[in-house]
Amino acid sequence: MRVESRATSLSWIPSEAVTGMVKTAFSLGVAHYDTPPASTLPDLQTLPRESFRFANHLHAWAEFDGDQVVDHGQDGGVRMGATVASIGGLGVSFAAVAMPDLRPKPQIGEGWINGGFFVLSPAVFDLISDDQTLWERGPLERLASTGQLMAYRHDGFWQPMDTIRDVNYLERLWSSGEAPWKVWT
Repeated sequence: MRVESRATSLSWIPSEAVTGMVKTAFSLGVAHYDTPPASTLPDLQTLPRESFRFANHLHAWAEFDGDQVVDHGQDGGVRMGATVASIGGLGVSFAAVAMPDLRPKPQIGEGWINGGFFVLSPAVFDLISDDQTLWERGPLERLASTGQLMAYRHDGFWQPMDTIRDVNYLERLWSSGEAPWKVWT
């Protein structure tokens, strides 16, 4: 007996999902909310790229002989959409591009991360050959190997602001008066 299932997830930004400081870009018209997707999705390949941010599709199956799994498999993938921003009254579409090899920022030691902030000399541009240069591979590795890369160890508060959840967490700290980075009175 064969059992199979398919699932598709579609990313979009509803107006009620954006709150706090991030909402400013939406209020100014630079960013936009997305139209809710249809309750039944057509084939992903037929959807216009501007109608979604990205979509994931998964198809999984298993073959059974009685209560024993005799074969199984899965396939799927992602389809990247595009986003539109208003810049100076013009609608500019930004298509997604594939990332060749994306890895998280490495930890320097237990609890230490590369925060991604740099103070650089203009000479660093000589280490960047074109738009395909991976900053953390070529230029940073070359700077480190020649003793030109230094780090500042920060022992204070650090919290990324990469996701809506991060933004909401930081806004709750600020609103409650418990923001550790507020050192003035």
